[in-house]
Amino acid sequence: MRFFAELKRRNVYRAAAADYGLAALDRWPNDAGISYQTHRSLLWAMRIDEAAALLARIRQAASGTELIQARQACAEGRRDDVLQLLKELRSADNRHIAEKWLILMMLGEKQAATDLIHFIDSNGVAFQLASWLIYHTFDPAPFPSLVQMLERENVQRPPAVEIPFACPAE
Repeated sequence: MRFFAELKRRNVYRAAAADYGLAALDRWPNDAGISYQTHRSLLWAMRIDEAAALLARIRQAASGTELIQARQACAEGRRDDVLQLLKELRSADNRHIAEKWLILMMLGEKQAATDLIHFIDSNGVAFQLASWLIYHTFDPAPFPSLVQMLERENVQRPPAVEIPFACPAE
């Protein structure tokens, strides 16, 4: 019963975040940051059609929208399109680590996502890896230096959440 109450609470917050983003876009329609976050919020609220309409606006105004396109494609069940976007990011350069990680997580390739950023933990400097804690889909368990730091600082972190709009499995 508690699980369903928590699920309902999250859905209310997700819908409220999406509504807030749309209201902010009414006020600042050309703000790239608000557009990005609103699109993400719409997908977390599973408002896929509204997100698709916003993506069309974003693509007219900006470049570098691979992550947003990947999110939308996953939500629409277009796994092959996401794989193509990931391939393009991988061949472009090595600066898109966060985007690659997020796309791998959407694809359900958690081990590949972990492997991608494991080099950050290998130097033993947990503070660099701590920046990944902003993602509520991030699980610190595979990273010993980060786990040690969280324990030392008595940080009680909720478990990583699943992405509701993730790509369907192969």
